Amino acid sequence: AVLRRLAVFRGGFRRGAAEAVAAATPATLSSLADKSLVRLQPGGRYHLHELLRQYAEARLAESPGEAPPARAAHAAYFVGLLEARLEALLGAGQRAARLELREELHNVRAAWEWAAARGDTGALRRAAPALAVLHDRSGSYHEGAAAFGAAARALAALPSGEVDEAVLLARLVVEQQLGRFHVRLGRIDEAGEALATADALHARLGR
Repeated sequence: AVLRRLAVFRGGFRRGAAEAVAAATPATLSSLADKSLVRLQPGGRYHLHELLRQYAEARLAESPGEAPPARAAHAAYFVGLLEARLEALLGAGQRAARLELREELHNVRAAWEWAAARGDTGALRRAAPALAVLHDRSGSYHEGAAAFGAAARALAALPSGEVDEAVLLARLVVEQQLGRFHVRLGRIDEAGEALATADALHARLGR
């Protein structure tokens, strides 16, 4: 069961994340490592071989009561990590925070995509500031534009009956950050479209 839930990670994981997301105790992780089902690398990071991860993910998909909670826990953990590191990203601890988040970038990206696909506006709003700073300070403008562009499309595609103030606020934040990355990339027309959308959302919200 733990191995199935560990399949939601991308690019490896640390023990604390495994405990929070997959209920993996140190003893269980040690047992899985002894059986060569996970690899503990120098520095304390665990990895699943990709073929084994895919196999475990397929088994997880066969457990409809287990898969959504595991993916939701994964998203919540890494959205929380982004939110917790925002202050450091903007201050004296930015180098260490960037290194930590770059190490978890595959997990961060999966969490962001999960939140966007489900219209989880709260998660998107909490994660957006730190994710934008991470990509901006790292110079990964294409990745930033792709992440915020996908979220913008997902939110814009929500049925009109589901669009409330929370959705509009999330779209506002996402479109603003999308505009930032288009500017960085010299895509002036695209930046104008994103910022015009943000301006219209400001007006719609009466802000």
